Amino acid sequence: MKNDSDGDILGSILRGIGEMVDLVQKMDSERKTEINRTGTFGNLTDRKGLGCCYGFTLKTGLPGKKPPGDCDTMPGGAQQDIIFKNSDPVIDVFDEGDFVRVVVEIPAVSDEDIVLHIKENILYLTVWAKDEPFNKSIALPHRVKPGTMRKSIRNGILEVLLDVQD
Repeated sequence: MKNDSDGDILGSILRGIGEMVDLVQKMDSERKTEINRTGTFGNLTDRKGLGCCYGFTLKTGLPGKKPPGDCDTMPGGAQQDIIFKNSDPVIDVFDEGDFVRVVVEIPAVSDEDIVLHIKENILYLTVWAKDEPFNKSIALPHRVKPGTMRKSIRNGILEVLLDVQD
């Protein structure tokens, strides 16, 4: 598949992988173990335009050392205790037109452990795991209507639906 304006899709994917490898090598040479990137591209202000928010965290271990909390050194069940201490949960935000869908991967957490609130176009998530709060602010692509939040959690996946303000 080719797109006249973007060139070869496979080439773009391979360039992206190459850039990721370069980033990991740079992190290693600077002895960094974690890097965070967030941003946007496209047109986020026009509801009919194409745009996207992205964010990622890349963590590595130093050469010859195991990263802290390595799963093969932990006693059974201990992994659930540190779910939010060593990494952020996977979060996806989807602009569905009339509503925004937020999907968060939070294993070993019940509905009672989740607190959500909204201010302007930010969704604030608090998860109580082992009496310690994990807090995350999630930028939404639009302002949403107050009082329209619907949430469900199933098999460790939290889904939140929010109606977009006109």
